[in-house]
Amino acid sequence: MKTISLITLLSLLLTSCSFFNSQRYPAAEEVTQTQDEILQVFEFHSSNVISAGKDYRKTILDFIKTTSHFRGTYGTGNEVTVDFVEDTTLPKGVAYFPEFQVKDNSYKIVVLHSKEATSDAVASSELLNFLRILREENYFMSHFSAFEMYYNAIEQDPIAAQNWAKIREASANMETNVAEFSEPTIKDALKTRGVEWSKEKDDYLEMAQKELKHQKKLDLERRTVIDALDKAAEDHQFKNLIAKNDRIGVSELLKKYLPWEQMAPFEKRYWETYLDTIVHPLPMDQRVFIYRGINDDFIYSAYKGGKEIEKETAQKEGDVFVMSTIITKNQGTWNRRLRSLTAMNEKFIGTNEILKSEFTKSARVITMFVNHSKNPQGSPFLSFTPKFGVAQIFGGQKMSAYALDPRLLSFNFASKYKNEVEFLLPLMAFPEDVVGFYDSKIHVGKTNNEELMKSLFKEKLIKAHGDQKGEEIFQKVLKNSKDYFDSALNRYEGKMTAVAPKELNFLVKFFNKIFDKKVVAPPIDIAPKNGAACIDIMTSFWK
Repeated sequence: MKTISLITLLSLLLTSCSFFNSQRYPAAEEVTQTQDEILQVFEFHSSNVISAGKDYRKTILDFIKTTSHFRGTYGTGNEVTVDFVEDTTLPKGVAYFPEFQVKDNSYKIVVLHSKEATSDAVASSELLNFLRILREENYFMSHFSAFEMYYNAIEQDPIAAQNWAKIREASANMETNVAEFSEPTIKDALKTRGVEWSKEKDDYLEMAQKELKHQKKLDLERRTVIDALDKAAEDHQFKNLIAKNDRIGVSELLKKYLPWEQMAPFEKRYWETYLDTIVHPLPMDQRVFIYRGINDDFIYSAYKGGKEIEKETAQKEGDVFVMSTIITKNQGTWNRRLRSLTAMNEKFIGTNEILKSEFTKSARVITMFVNHSKNPQGSPFLSFTPKFGVAQIFGGQKMSAYALDPRLLSFNFASKYKNEVEFLLPLMAFPEDVVGFYDSKIHVGKTNNEELMKSLFKEKLIKAHGDQKGEEIFQKVLKNSKDYFDSALNRYEGKMTAVAPKELNFLVKFFNKIFDKKVVAPPIDIAPKNGAACIDIMTSFWK
């Protein structure tokens, strides 16, 4: 298969557009770097230290095979692979050029190289160090984070570009523990490159500083708006908008509180997609059935007839909802608590192993996925699972079931736990999405099991649509769920180690645009199908 040359890649890159006013990229025309300037940060230059007859590809690949840095966190299906491909179109003096590719639900770094590169000791040593850093937790929380930051750089985000320049400097200065690269001539050449990159990153620094200045201006403008919203009437507070199933109201409120000016392109698209989808959910017969154990959750009552249902009645009838801990374990009005959507970026959920956000700000979505799997406190996400037994671990006394639009669920492929089948939903589930609720103190005489949850769901459908139609929708949702979650459950049960879903889901079609720049269409109005649950957020955006 013919590889994508630099010239071809450049011709495919176009500027993205957004339906929100507060854009981070490009912040202003003078901030934007050209695409060839961005791409230079991925060029590894040739040296005159050539080892005749030596092929350093094997050295690099052997290192990758023996280090845990590149092993997948969720079975073998999510490992990062590295392929070397000779490319005669590389510019003169460029030995290596790594391309980050997400295709067929697999992560791959395709290293384009010149004919002489594989015997170039200095360029090869620098490349090896570069690959090592991509999984150092002092930089990133996951080896998948590099793909998110690569995407942001290609989308001309100046802060992501500067971070890549910092990584290039660090990789040139890194002490190698590979014997073949330990000779003094190689080390001296790398030190020289480190000095060069120290100067080179200043070119990216200027753009990043302009961007940060622009961000602060937009942040002040946004805070002026939300100061008033903090004190809005009760009917316009976040919790009560959810309780009333006011999807438009929730979406409009979140648009004002989300720190768009701080978001890199990938993160921004994630939240744009989420807000658009909650306003335009799929009909019930195209949804999927999923569980959440809620022993430790705060449980809130829905509205009916314009006012909040009494607590005991709401829980007895299942007219309830839950929110993520970033909202519930906070203080102030319900709207004011949404300020944590900004503050969280500098806390555990948005930082790396040493609690720094310098690099994670360019890979924030994957960072939050990883950190949520380690500790969900302060996370903007709620966890769900299609496996009742897993949910029951967290819901022996209180259990809930949901019929959700599958486009809102993100498979946590970056989870630190290999056997976890976790799907993440931002912030909350609406009361109308809750189709089963059990509390051992209220539903005395009933058994907390899968059959109960399904029967409660079926009863709601029959009540709303009649016997025949209700039964049809119930069976359709169960079939949707089996088709959608089978690949994830098979991994959990050890039946397979890798899955290539037959059909890409909505997010896959939406995000897979990096190498195929087309106008982004609105969300599709049909549900994802077989195996789509194992398509992760990175794969979904890589189109």
